Amino acid sequence: MVVNKISMEIGNDFDKSDIRVGVVTYRKSLRRESTELETKKRVVRSRQQRLWERRSKHLSEAEKEFWSLLNPTLMSEEEEDGEGSSTIRRRRPSWRSQDLNDLMDDLDRRVGSSSKQARKQRVLGSPVSLPTPDGLLPWMVDVHTE
Repeated sequence: MVVNKISMEIGNDFDKSDIRVGVVTYRKSLRRESTELETKKRVVRSRQQRLWERRSKHLSEAEKEFWSLLNPTLMSEEEEDGEGSSTIRRRRPSWRSQDLNDLMDDLDRRVGSSSKQARKQRVLGSPVSLPTPDGLLPWMVDVHTE
């Protein structure tokens, strides 16, 4: 059906079998791009979950109360500076306050260098622009992003 519609729109300059091959190839490339994007999202979620769990183990009693307001998807994103790079660029959510960033940094110091990723040099990248989540305490949100 798609082949006939395309054939009618462009005229009879192309053989229908060539059009069919082009449509199939195009659909396969869209499917491949979609799969690659989903794989990247799963990797980010998995890394954020591991980071969340590592940080959760090092909370003081006072920190546990407000930590329950956060979830793994609110952790910083990280990306390598190319395949095989020894540098990881950490991208914090733009809505996070300096106080919350300081807490995350303190938790990271408490966690120490136990993970294999800790062997890589981490540098602070530009913030990632995300919507501010609901239900956070005022001190957790940067007033400049409101």
